[in-house]
Amino acid sequence: MKRIYVIRLLKDSGDRDILAMLHTLLNSKVETGIPSCYDVHQTTKQRLIDPLVIVSGQLVPVSYLSTSTKMLTEQAKQTIERGTYIKVCSHS
Repeated sequence: MKRIYVIRLLKDSGDRDILAMLHTLLNSKVETGIPSCYDVHQTTKQRLIDPLVIVSGQLVPVSYLSTSTKMLTEQAKQTIERGTYIKVCSHS
């Protein structure tokens, strides 16, 4: 609902530059970009899950016990650090 309100405010501004940018934005499609060709690069906060388990009375991260879990956690970390590249393509 707030998004529609903001778009309405932008349209009602009457500013040609704002209207042109809004037209481009609303008449575009978003595609996955690549590091050499993108409009937006987005990274997120890392939220990796590596639960603790009890082994011989001690709490140990599960990644210390399972090489496959350690590998998957490392792959997820690299994906998060790399981020997402977005390319905005105009239809007109």
